Amino acid sequence: VGIAVPLDKGLPPEEIKSLLQRSKAEAIIFDKDYAQTIKEISAENHLLKECICMDDSLSAEFKTISTLIKNGESLEIFIDSDSVVLKKFSYMSDLNDIAQKCSDSFYDIIKKDIFITDTDNVIASSGNLKKKYLNKELSRFICDLISKRKPYLENEICDFELISNSFENCRYLIAPVVVNGDAAGSVIIASDSAISEYEQKESIFIAKFLGKHLE
Repeated sequence: VGIAVPLDKGLPPEEIKSLLQRSKAEAIIFDKDYAQTIKEISAENHLLKECICMDDSLSAEFKTISTLIKNGESLEIFIDSDSVVLKKFSYMSDLNDIAQKCSDSFYDIIKKDIFITDTDNVIASSGNLKKKYLNKELSRFICDLISKRKPYLENEICDFELISNSFENCRYLIAPVVVNGDAAGSVIIASDSAISEYEQKESIFIAKFLGKHLE
């Protein structure tokens, strides 16, 4: 859940940086005149997930208001006497129980770490890394891969950043969960050993199963 608040346009860059850090802001909407400042801030502030420019001329560098409107992104809106609260809609929010059962069943077969996510958090997990990552917020790297809506396999040992600034030295596969053409989450395998073709197909099958269940 988040609340949108305005920032004084006369603030110097260092004060903007400080306010974003102290508030733990996850998104900022800005004018093109602040593009360089926001670019520098976002490179250091890993909590800042979305930098949205109001000018289409910078669409190659940032998300823009018009692009978001065109593509559409579902939000749940709550209004009370003091504020308007926006909560990002998650297709997967009602699937936590079945996601955990799928994760456990898959782990029982392949004995490799399994993670099932929505577009923001790890919602189910099985294996040695479960306690470390369950219910944790995804890194920007993983969110970007999920948004591409295509399976991604890294079958060489590398640094895998499931959550921000936390790395596992392993191989991994990300199979996106897609609902009506929209990225809704993912099924992820992480392993020291090679991820077989069978395991790849099963991950994609589970992702498709979850996606169909949500349509």
